[in-house]
Formats: sequence, C-alpha cells, structure tokens
Amino acid sequence: MRKVTYYYGGVVADFMIPDTLYDAFAERVVELRAGAGEDLEKARRVLARAMAAFARDEAADALGDNERIAACYVWHYFNTTDEETRIEGDVLIADQHGDGEEVAYMPLADVELVREEE
Repeated sequence: MRKVTYYYGGVVADFMIPDTLYDAFAERVVELRAGAGEDLEKARRVLARAMAAFARDEAADALGDNERIAACYVWHYFNTTDEETRIEGDVLIADQHGDGEEVAYMPLADVELVREEE
C-alpha cells in the first residue's frame, strides 16, 4: 500500500493507493514525459479539489477514479525521478493555506502531522 497525504490549510487526508492499482498504473506509464511538472500540477489540483470537498464535509463525493489516478501520479513522479526532487516512499503535499499558492512536496516519513481526533 502506498500513500499520498495532503495537508490543505489545516485539513489532512490520506489518499491510499492499493498495490494492485499502482502496479496497473506503473505498467501503463513507461517514463515521465518532458512536461511531467505540468502533469504533476494537474494531479495536485485534482487532489486539491477533493481536499476542498473534505473541508466542506463532502468527503463521500470527493474520492473517485480521478483522485486515485492523481495520487498514483504524484507518488510515481517523486519515487521514480532521477532528479534532486526524488522522494523515497510516501509523499506529503503541504498546502499551508489551502489556496495552491505555496505548495511543498516532501517525504511523509520526515514529518509528524498532528491530526484532530474525530
């Protein structure tokens, strides 16, 4: 199981990626193309829309195939790149204010998130 965690202006959600889904995704993505950074931003925006729904307590409608594929893309992008942006393992997307203006990507293992009790 792989995971992309999104911190969105105080709301935290985990996008879980089952091995079977990731394996099917990885088989179809031979290598990232030259415009992969633009694709990464598109994937982040898909997940940001889901996070906005979570923030409005509309979580039931937030997760679908698009969000799962976007999470696969984010995880794949950072775990397979040869660049200095490489992340080993699960990924944290940190959008401090939830507006997409200041977004950082980092290894989830390097951060301790405090989550509110439900």
